[in-house]
Amino acid sequence: MSCRWIGFLIVFVLLSVPPACAQAVYDAHTELELVSGVAAVVAGEPFDLAVRMKTDPGWHVYWKNSGDSGLPVSIRRDLPDGFKAGDIHWPVPERLEEAGLTTYGYPMGVFLISEITPPASLAGDTVTLKAHIDWLACERICVPGKADLLLNLPVGEAASPSAWSYELAQTRKQWPRPSPWPIDAFQNGQVIGLNINVPAAEQSAVTSLEFFPDRNDVIVHSAAQTLRATGRGLELSMPKAEIQTGKVDPLLGILVVRDEKGKRRAFEVAVDKVARRAVTPPSGVPTLPGVSLWLACLFAFIGGLILNLMPCVLPVLSIKVLSLVEHAGDRKKALLSGAVFTLGVLVSFWLLAGVLIALKALGRQIGWGFQFQSPVFLIVLCLILFVFALNLWGLFEFNLFSPRAAAYINRRYGYSKAFFSGVLAVVLATPCTAPFMGTAIGFAVTQSAFVNLLIFTFLGLGLAFPFMILCAFPQTLRFVPRPGPWMKTFKKFLALLLIATILWLVWVLSYVVDTRIPVKQAQRDATAINWLDYSPELMSRLAREGKTVFLDFTAKWCINCQVNERVALSNREVADKFRKLGVVAVKADWTRFDGRITRALAGLGKNSIPVYVLYSGENHRDMKVLPEIITPAIVLEALESIQ
Repeated sequence: MSCRWIGFLIVFVLLSVPPACAQAVYDAHTELELVSGVAAVVAGEPFDLAVRMKTDPGWHVYWKNSGDSGLPVSIRRDLPDGFKAGDIHWPVPERLEEAGLTTYGYPMGVFLISEITPPASLAGDTVTLKAHIDWLACERICVPGKADLLLNLPVGEAASPSAWSYELAQTRKQWPRPSPWPIDAFQNGQVIGLNINVPAAEQSAVTSLEFFPDRNDVIVHSAAQTLRATGRGLELSMPKAEIQTGKVDPLLGILVVRDEKGKRRAFEVAVDKVARRAVTPPSGVPTLPGVSLWLACLFAFIGGLILNLMPCVLPVLSIKVLSLVEHAGDRKKALLSGAVFTLGVLVSFWLLAGVLIALKALGRQIGWGFQFQSPVFLIVLCLILFVFALNLWGLFEFNLFSPRAAAYINRRYGYSKAFFSGVLAVVLATPCTAPFMGTAIGFAVTQSAFVNLLIFTFLGLGLAFPFMILCAFPQTLRFVPRPGPWMKTFKKFLALLLIATILWLVWVLSYVVDTRIPVKQAQRDATAINWLDYSPELMSRLAREGKTVFLDFTAKWCINCQVNERVALSNREVADKFRKLGVVAVKADWTRFDGRITRALAGLGKNSIPVYVLYSGENHRDMKVLPEIITPAIVLEALESIQ
C-alpha cells in the first residue's frame, strides 16, 4: 500500500470519530458551557465534568452558601445509564458586600467540577452528557438565569487531556484542602467559635482568619469575626445567627487563612460535635452600614405614625375614632380601650414578624405585603370586613372572645372591638409602605429574630401612638362629640367605608387570580407610556443593547404604587420625556407572587414596593434608585441626569 493511501486512511479514520461537541449558552450576563477534562470517555475511568460560568465584568454568581442575599448555583445533571456523578467541588469564594449585605460568590465566574465515573463497558461511539443550571447573576441588580447544557464526547480506548484540562487543573488548586491543624468548635449562647491549634512557631505567619459556613443560618455574615491567640493556638469567634433554632453541628465550611505576604489558603472545616462552653462574646451589635439598630427603630416608629394617614388604614382609623366617642367622658374606659387596641396592633405585628422569621428559616424569599398575593387571604379578609360592616349596620352584635368572656369584658370595659380594630389596622396597613418604613423593614429581615421583633414592635407602637395619646390625656377628648343618636348614622358611614375597602380587595383579588371578564381595551392614549412586562431575559437583552430602562416594581394592592402611577407616571410631560430620550419602560407587577421579581428586589436590597430604578450605560452599569414617593419633577430630574 502506497504512502498516499495510508495517509488517506488515517484522515478517514480521524474524521469518522466524532469530536467533543458542546454548545455555549449566554443568559443573565453569564456565558455557560459544559466542559470535560478528557477528550474522550474511557470505560470505567473517572473524568472531570465541569460547568464553566463566565460572567460579564462587574457581575458575579454565588457559592453554595450565598450569605445574606442571592441564590447558590444549582446544577441538575442528566447522565447516561450506568454513569455515576460525584459531589460538586466548590472553589473558595470571595466575600462580597452588596447593598449593605454580605454574600459569598465568584466575580467573573467559576468552574464547578464533579467527577464522573463511566460504567465498565460502553456501547456506541458517543456519550451525551446533559445538565440543567439555575443561577442568579448580580452586580447592583440581580438577574436570574437558567440554561440546559449538552456535551457530546467520543468513546475512546485511552484517555487524553482536553483543551480544558489546564483550566480545570488550575481550578483544582482553588479547592479547600484538609487542614494541617486540628480544629474544634464551641458555642456559648450567641457566639460560635473555632479553635485552630496552630503551633506557636506558625502563628506569626497568620495575619487573618475568616470562616465561610456551608449553611446560611449559622453565623451573622455581616458581623466582624474576632481573632485572638490562646494557649492552644488561635481562636476565631463569630456572632451566631439567631434564626438558627436547632443545633449548629455538624459545623461545616471553609477557613480562609492569609499570611504576611497576602497569600490566601483555604482549609476544610468539619466538626461533628460543637462543644458548649463560656466565652466572652465579640463586642458591638452587628448592623448594616449606615443603619444602626436604634435608627432603624426610629424609622420603624415614624413609619408606623405615617401609616395612620394611609388610605388603607382610613376605615379602621374611623372605627378607632368611634371607639373614642363611645368612651368620651370616661377616662378609665378610654385608657383600657387604647391599651387593648395597642395590644391588638402589637400582637398582629409580632405574628407577622414570626411568619417572616419562619419563611426566612425555610430559605424563602420574603417581601413586605406578601400576604396580599394570596387569594385565600384576600377572600378571608373580605369576609371578615363584610361581617364587621354588618355589625356596624346594627344587624347583629359579635365579639372576638367566647360569648361568656365577651359578655363579661364588654360589660366592664367593652374592649374586644378595640383589639379587633388593632388587628385590622395592621392587616390593612401592610400594602401601604411608607418611605421611612421601607428602610426599617429592609433592615429587620436581614437581622436576627430578636432584632426582627424589636423593629416590628416599634412599627406597632408608631401605628398605635396617636390613639394612645388621645386615651392617655383626657383633655384631648373634649374635642370629641358626646355620644348620641348621631352615632347610629356615623356607624353606617363607617360601614360604607368598610364596603369600599372590600370592593378594593375584590379588585385586587381579580388580578391575583386573573379571573376578570375580558373586555375590549380602549385605544391607548397617545401620551401614555408604553410599558413592557418584566422578565430577566428582557432586562438582560436591554442591557446588552445599551438601552436606558425605567423599571417600576409595583402591585395592584400597593396603594402608594397606584398613587404614584396616577400622579407621576401618567403625566404628559413625563411620557413625552420617555419617548424623546428613548427610555424603555418596564413594569414588574408583583400583584401575584413572582419569584423572579422577589429575587430582583432582593438584589437591590429591597423587600417592599414601590421601587423605581433607572438603568443606563453599557450593560446597565449606571443605576439610579428613585424615592418611594415620586412626583413628575422627581422623574423628570432623574431622566435628565442621563442625557
